[in-house]
Amino acid sequence: MRLTRIALAAILSLCSVVTTATDLSPDQAQSIWVLAWGQSHFIHKGDSTILFRPPVIHLMTEDQLCDVTERPIGTCANLKGAQRDTGVYLLRSLDFQNRYNASIVLHEMIHYIQYMTHGEANARDCAEKNRRERQARVVQANVLEKVGALREARMVQRTFNPARCS
Repeated sequence: MRLTRIALAAILSLCSVVTTATDLSPDQAQSIWVLAWGQSHFIHKGDSTILFRPPVIHLMTEDQLCDVTERPIGTCANLKGAQRDTGVYLLRSLDFQNRYNASIVLHEMIHYIQYMTHGEANARDCAEKNRRERQARVVQANVLEKVGALREARMVQRTFNPARCS
């Protein structure tokens, strides 16, 4: 356990998460990044090179988030974040001191780890998309439960509606 803490401290000092957010501090983003990597071992299988390539975080308006996700402007009212290539894109209006909103950062970082591990190759496949979303939600809900945010954890689990695949 002591070795794990020392390793985490060393990793935190070596990793640098770039953020354009003023509400999401670099320290908070860095902590969430290390947490995401640590909680997603079943995805990256211990590939530590991913740990040293954190995503760039961008805060944006709802219209900008729609644009990044290639959705029509005005159709993203429920969208809080997205992951594309080497970036995590988050709604600027989120209060990152709120545990649920901070868990959205974690959720999108899990998608980034999935992208870094498996690439984009089959991410557009319906069943694969559902699998990746389920993985991100499981990690998000587990972390929320561990910090005592049980209502939010249940909400994350309850609101997953997998796409119907043919």
